[in-house]
Amino acid sequence: MKGPHTLGCLAVCLLLIGSAAAGDYCPSYSNSYAAANMAPAERIRRVREVWQQQQHKHQPLNRSCLAMLKRQTWEMFDHGFSNYMKHAFPKDNLLPISCKGADWQGGVGLTLIDSLDMLLLLNRRADIQEALKQLAWTVSFDKDQKVHVFETTIRVLGGLLSGHVLLDADPGIAPDYDGLLLRLATDLGDRLLAAFKTPSGIPGGHVHLQKACDRV
Repeated sequence: MKGPHTLGCLAVCLLLIGSAAAGDYCPSYSNSYAAANMAPAERIRRVREVWQQQQHKHQPLNRSCLAMLKRQTWEMFDHGFSNYMKHAFPKDNLLPISCKGADWQGGVGLTLIDSLDMLLLLNRRADIQEALKQLAWTVSFDKDQKVHVFETTIRVLGGLLSGHVLLDADPGIAPDYDGLLLRLATDLGDRLLAAFKTPSGIPGGHVHLQKACDRV
């Protein structure tokens, strides 16, 4: 790793490109008009320039810094996930002010499904075992609900598939895992396919989990 500034540098570079595209203010440019009208090659040159300048300002990560970042990552995830499971599940989302749950995409326990890969990456085996039990008991996509195709695809379908791939790659994490996540993903995927069966060929923005989708 290059240093604790790495993500910051990436953010600076993305902002640099984004500002150039949108015409927003960026400190590296004299004015937003110049940024908006800058040629692509010049944008790339400026990005490289900012990156190289930042690279020389910081020292590489040491072990103590890595340990601190690891601990902070764990604590941040634990705070959000544990409170979601305590106050919101099986609702989709946790409302942080009221500490209540709310459904956003059909009431399928979206945050738990979206967190599966992170639970696996953090090796939270007890949470993984409990998550599998909760999903088996509570999650069904046979609902009289309309959901957003994009959000449901990336968060729910993606969460189920990534969780299955990681569990399948390391059976020791959950020895009793029987392919539940893949079965749920297959069921959901079949329901989402209706969004792509439109007269225009353009996918519908929303799909009803039981009654197909709005036509586009």
